[in-house]
Amino acid sequence: MSEKSALNVVRFSYFDPFEIFDSIRNELEQRLPFQNLHWKPVNGSLRTISNLQIKLIAETESIKDDLYGEKPLIMFLIVSCTSVDEYRSKVRPLIRQWLPPNSENVELPAKRIILLRCNSEVLDTNLFKSISLLEKLTKDFPASTVIEIKTIYKSQQEKDDFWVGMINRLRASLMDTFQKRLTYLQAQLSGISGSEFDSLSLFQEKILNLYLSFNLHEEASKELDTFRKNLIAHLSEDLPLGDLQVPFKLTESDDDQGQNVIARMMVQNNLSKFRLNKFFFIKQCELLQSSGSFSIKYFHLYSLTRSFLRTIECLFWDSPYLLEFEFYFIEAILDADLFMDQSLNAIIEIRAELKLFQRDRWLNLAYSLTDFRLINKYFPPSTTINQCDLLQNTFCDEETFQQTYLRLTKNVLTSLSKCKAEKQRTVDLLSVEVAILYYQREEYENAIVILQSCYEFYKSSHWSLIGNELLEYFVKCLIKCPDLKFLEISGEKIPVSTLLSNSILNLLTTVKDAKDFWWDFFLRINNKDTGNLVYPLDNLFEIHINHCTTTTKMNTFALEMTVLNNLVPKDVEVSSIQLLLKNHDDEFLTFNTNSVCVKPGENSIVLETTRMTFGIFELVSLEVTVGNTFFCKEFCTLETEDVVEFQPVSDPSGFDVLISPSRLLELTKNRIEILHMNADKVSSFHLDLTIIANKDKSQPSVAFTPDKKKFKTSIDNIETKFIEFFFIHQCNSFTVKQEVTFRLKDDPINEYYQCRSVNIDCRLPVSVSVEDISKSGAFFFKFLISSSSREEPILLHSSSLSSVHEEKYSISRGFETESPLLLRADDEEICLNYYQINTLKEMKFTPNDLFYLKINYNTLKQQMDHLVTSIFLTKGDISISEKIRRYQNIWQTVVLPKLKYDYHLFEQKSVIRLAMSAEMVQDILTALTSQARYDGVLGVIADCLEIIQTGSKVSGLEIEGFSNDLAPSQLIVPVNLPHLQQFFTVEFITETLNHLEIGKPFAFKVQIMNLTDQWDTNENDKRSRTYVFELVNDNEWLINGTRKAALPLKKNEYSIQMIPLKRGYLRYPRVEIFSQKRRVPEVNLLNIHETLLVT
Repeated sequence: MSEKSALNVVRFSYFDPFEIFDSIRNELEQRLPFQNLHWKPVNGSLRTISNLQIKLIAETESIKDDLYGEKPLIMFLIVSCTSVDEYRSKVRPLIRQWLPPNSENVELPAKRIILLRCNSEVLDTNLFKSISLLEKLTKDFPASTVIEIKTIYKSQQEKDDFWVGMINRLRASLMDTFQKRLTYLQAQLSGISGSEFDSLSLFQEKILNLYLSFNLHEEASKELDTFRKNLIAHLSEDLPLGDLQVPFKLTESDDDQGQNVIARMMVQNNLSKFRLNKFFFIKQCELLQSSGSFSIKYFHLYSLTRSFLRTIECLFWDSPYLLEFEFYFIEAILDADLFMDQSLNAIIEIRAELKLFQRDRWLNLAYSLTDFRLINKYFPPSTTINQCDLLQNTFCDEETFQQTYLRLTKNVLTSLSKCKAEKQRTVDLLSVEVAILYYQREEYENAIVILQSCYEFYKSSHWSLIGNELLEYFVKCLIKCPDLKFLEISGEKIPVSTLLSNSILNLLTTVKDAKDFWWDFFLRINNKDTGNLVYPLDNLFEIHINHCTTTTKMNTFALEMTVLNNLVPKDVEVSSIQLLLKNHDDEFLTFNTNSVCVKPGENSIVLETTRMTFGIFELVSLEVTVGNTFFCKEFCTLETEDVVEFQPVSDPSGFDVLISPSRLLELTKNRIEILHMNADKVSSFHLDLTIIANKDKSQPSVAFTPDKKKFKTSIDNIETKFIEFFFIHQCNSFTVKQEVTFRLKDDPINEYYQCRSVNIDCRLPVSVSVEDISKSGAFFFKFLISSSSREEPILLHSSSLSSVHEEKYSISRGFETESPLLLRADDEEICLNYYQINTLKEMKFTPNDLFYLKINYNTLKQQMDHLVTSIFLTKGDISISEKIRRYQNIWQTVVLPKLKYDYHLFEQKSVIRLAMSAEMVQDILTALTSQARYDGVLGVIADCLEIIQTGSKVSGLEIEGFSNDLAPSQLIVPVNLPHLQQFFTVEFITETLNHLEIGKPFAFKVQIMNLTDQWDTNENDKRSRTYVFELVNDNEWLINGTRKAALPLKKNEYSIQMIPLKRGYLRYPRVEIFSQKRRVPEVNLLNIHETLLVT
């Protein structure tokens, strides 16, 4: 306990007849309490008293002589003396009177200290001839300690030194006196027989108090247990109850301390159960106060307090003053600072709990004595007729009653407001009680301020019973305040009409009866409200959105939603409904409808849009407008069911623009093909194409201009069929964002918009390489054709070569097959095409003249996709074909690209089977389910996929017949004639080819033809160049004759002799032609593959 509340503190008394103690009191108190005192019990370990409270009290006769009181351990007498006469006539008699008689040894030991204050002249002179005043006092009173005190110091250091010495002497004297008194009490206790229980209990209590005052918890605890056992064993069970102490006093004045000693009460026969329980309650409190841990200590104190109250309630259950006693008991506990450290959250909570208990005791008392009542506050009936002496004025009339209740409740709230969040619910409950009292007092605006936050808290906390009742009070308060126009909430002024509409809607969702009344009331207020209230839609309707899209009319897309109205028992006129969605690029999509009647029960509503963006979207919000109120639902993006994938739905009657890789491929020109559906129905048209960069790249892989800087192009001419693009760096595919804006001739007012992202595959499925071959009078192109991918074989239908200059050249026929030729990316599966080119009408070959190789082909996947569509999907049924036609875009863009076939099985056995797991096939069907309303098409698709999942054989006639409907793709490969500056033919001529013998010479002619004139080359090159031929030596022939000579003519012949050096088949010697010391590469050796037999 604090000094204010503790009974047993160490007391220092002072007798101040000269009224000079106040001059040193402040200095002394500044150095209290004493810190770190040490005491060693007999046969025990050293104890440290960390903090010892000291109380300074004025000395009285009762303190000195009362057997039952607690005599101070240190007793001061403060005197002053200025002369010998004053000492002899006044000071010495006073000291003798103050000192005890010679029978001191039978009293409680105490340290008596004389504090002497004199001026320096008196102290420094021998006032008594040979001795000073201080020495005279010590001589006259040798049993007492005399200490000189000062009030004036020469320096701060002198002052500090004086008080350090003073306090050290007091500390030593205190512990010495404590040990003497303890020894004295224990000796007295041991000398008392068991029959003298009054004396026995007296000394036991004094020892207990001594331990408690010095904070010796262990010793005090043992002493208290012993004292309790002795009392219980001695006292009879019929101890009288006694009277409740009203008002309750936790502490007594210093003069009245002896009145509550157990021994004295037993002697005077006024010990009762109440006094006994009060005694032990106080001692246990003092004992807990000297314990260690703060939190544990205060929880035990609180438990002790509640336990004492329960004991009193059991003993005095029929007392008319019980409620008043409990009120003042709590008052005394709180006033005494029993729970003093309010910096601890636990202490604040305990104090708040006690105040709340005190308030409820008061309210119970007021209920029992008056007819005053509070809304929703009840107490069980009691047979006890309560009485009240001191609290009557707190509920003398209803106004006082209500004000007292408010004051007591606000006191609790003030305490709880300092607590952490865990007591917030209690704060809210008490705030609600205050608000309801304001409502009862017709202070509606005060009630509104509290109710507005409280009912929202309880609604959000799912305490619907409390929240609904508070909401009804809140609505009634708003209705009762017609002059209140605005309420400030979170720093913003909110129109009361808006707040009232919101509250009525909240009330409508909770009440079971009168829903039509509240709805009509809401509509009346809502029509006047201009605040545009936003209210949660889920509180009014249950919404289910179908994630399948359809078209309701030309180029108008729709989503269907189900609205379940189980709340409003009449038709709800909705002016508009708007659904907002957003994709990952933060592009928004809106579906809406107007003028809808939502009837009680289930309603099906269709939302439409003419501005459609295809792709994956998240549901963002749904807004339903009724009058001036917006009912909104925010969707959680983390929920997978809030994701919608919009796929284009083919509308045979609607306008559409489709872009795809061009089926006409050129190696030198890359194009996107643009297809317009029902273009005749459009009055205006604008198309934007934007190339989108991959996530891992800073810019796109292709551009729309050769400078590779333009990534967006616009088209306003609906006749445009192709758009060219240019590679920045090689890629297999890229994404184009297609945005088309148009107006329909049948609806010129509305502007339509469709946006989608299209993946353009720019891979060439066909690999083509070319070689050129020059012969005398003719030229050949050699083409090698194969698949460019091992995973995707191709079917080659035909190829042909054409020239830009048909008047100059004749070209051999192209390549055609009776059935498509299957080619893979394999060296063993290459198709070779040769084309001979001859000049016409004495014309010459012109370098860089352009030729085009046209290859007609399909990929094997295209053929199998076509067969699956024709054989297994539509099955030749016209009705199924009509259904599929509406969704052919989804079939072609969603289903077919995901199908993977077993090509090897198809080639070997003509069996179409998917090379996919059943789970992958099911994933395709699942994706389709969430994308469109299929009018039974989903089942047709599922049947088709099931057939090809297990595999189905197709006949050759089916393959051939249905493949005829498959439009081939075409690849155009441009090739140029090479640039030839010189062209020669060399031929060895002899008549003795069959009679060659080793070592014998044979005559040959070397004929060299300059055919450069057949090529249209630079005339300057012809005149300025001189050509030289040379026969190259080798180890097979010796050559006699011209081995090196100029070639001045078109036809040049030279005679030589050749002597073979080896037997067997020998090749002709090598001939090289040079021009300006550079070898001419365009030399056709006509005998290059011939051999001569030498014997």
